[in-house]
Amino acid sequence: QNFPDMLSGGPGYWFDGVNDYVTTTLIPDTNGTFEIFFSPTTFLNKRLMGSYDASINKAFMSINGTGKLSGGIGSQTLTTIVGTTTLISGTVYHGVLSWDASLVDLYLNAQNEYSGAMAGSISTAVINIGCANGNGTPFDFINSDIFFARYWNLKLTAAEVKAFSNGAAIPYKYIGA
Repeated sequence: QNFPDMLSGGPGYWFDGVNDYVTTTLIPDTNGTFEIFFSPTTFLNKRLMGSYDASINKAFMSINGTGKLSGGIGSQTLTTIVGTTTLISGTVYHGVLSWDASLVDLYLNAQNEYSGAMAGSISTAVINIGCANGNGTPFDFINSDIFFARYWNLKLTAAEVKAFSNGAAIPYKYIGA
């Protein structure tokens, strides 16, 4: 049965970019989707969620050094799977990285920003949120608010991605005491 597994939810978590992360028991599948609502603070090749295994097979979603949503699936890296929109610090985004045995798609706010052929094998290490799991060792910690993260064991269609996103970035400003 195809279903989502909730990784986190509720009001969200702030990850400090130093050592904060959440480890799950979920392992990426041949068909899968990472879905995340996040508000980045800084950029520098940091991972939103995902894993690498001992063979360096990948399954992760990240923000690359130029401030664009990116990812790595199989043997592909964040220099191959990279979006076109430069992210703005303090803005809430909906990111989706979805794949099957032949195709990888990257969406930002329901807009497809990358589509290409799948290459290599998927990571067999568990999924971390807030950093990547390098075969049991966390690394590339993100400095970001993460409001919601979900892993699906199927590749979502563009219509399904749009159904989970309002299609636009939401300005985010803290108002407090």
